[in-house]
Amino acid sequence: MSDEGSNIQPFKGRELGGMQPRSGTSNLAEALPAADAAKAAREQTSDGVTPATDVVAPTVRQAPVKAPEPAAVTAQVAPHFMIVGNRTGGQGKTLISQLLARSMKDVMVVAADKADKDEKSKIGHIIEDARKYDAPKASEGRPVLEHRFAPVGVMELGAGPTAIEVLKDPHQSIAIWDKVGEAALKNNLVVDLGAQVVDSLLDWAENSGAPELLATSGPNGTEIPVTMVIPMMATGKAVTDAWEIYERLANAERFPVPFVNSVLFVLNEADGSFGQMQHSREMKAINEVVTAPIAPIKAQVATIKACASNLLRVAEANNSAIDTVCLMSPQEISNQFGLNMWDASRQRKLLTEWRKESLDALHSALTVHTPMGVRGG
Repeated sequence: MSDEGSNIQPFKGRELGGMQPRSGTSNLAEALPAADAAKAAREQTSDGVTPATDVVAPTVRQAPVKAPEPAAVTAQVAPHFMIVGNRTGGQGKTLISQLLARSMKDVMVVAADKADKDEKSKIGHIIEDARKYDAPKASEGRPVLEHRFAPVGVMELGAGPTAIEVLKDPHQSIAIWDKVGEAALKNNLVVDLGAQVVDSLLDWAENSGAPELLATSGPNGTEIPVTMVIPMMATGKAVTDAWEIYERLANAERFPVPFVNSVLFVLNEADGSFGQMQHSREMKAINEVVTAPIAPIKAQVATIKACASNLLRVAEANNSAIDTVCLMSPQEISNQFGLNMWDASRQRKLLTEWRKESLDALHSALTVHTPMGVRGG
């Protein structure tokens, strides 16, 4: 992408400001003692699902605070609100939503995308398929997958009202997002956000005072952290849209108090690497906010490499869950997808390795690495 004629301004820390921190915030990484978290990661739950260390995004809305004494730590942890989407469709948002929703504890999935004739979204079908081996008896004798949890449910919103319907009744879209907001006050959420409704959600957050409300609506007046996860492939439009979403979230006039604690840019290499894109002004701007010691909103990058297993494409085409395919025997894979036994075994191994590598990349980027601060710490 050429630099000429672009209005993108590279990030300069000294030029950014005006954003005020939320009050009453808390660091989720401090809400559970490290020893307990490590123990939880080693143990297996009673339903046969292997737990993992909780994923926590950087909290960036407040000045640094002193960690509480161990005796004062409470096991009650605030819900986490994760939004996955880009204005450009086809960037892997449902794939990323699936990986996050199946690897975090007590998550409700919100499907804000088009549904089929049965009024079920793609992510809805995938989560339903993943339940095949969640029960203890169903998982007996099958491989143990790290970072595997069963979501508590799926809230199907559909793609929302059409533009014509909104013109007739502007309150329709507000009512939909109010439902999501209510759910966010009670549950960990992963929102699989369709490209056509990204700005609708941000409009709702801006006009409904979401930042101020979320700042004190967690347990005991703590905040509910929000992470915007923006998947993108190596195309000019996807990268530009990703950066523009960040710019809107970081706009102090629109959000004097930030709506999100952090932004995670997910570089999806399914269609190729980002080598050439690194020279675009948008990617340079993204890299600057990721590496800057001070930024209006803390940003991280995770790279999801292309999967060498054909089973990923087969699973996506059939609305099959990645976890389900990884837990199937070569014979079951052969019977369901038409591969010979040896190829089924090879492809399952490749898919399992890719799943682990992808989750490691996501979890690493979402784990708190820096102190809390007004503009990213």
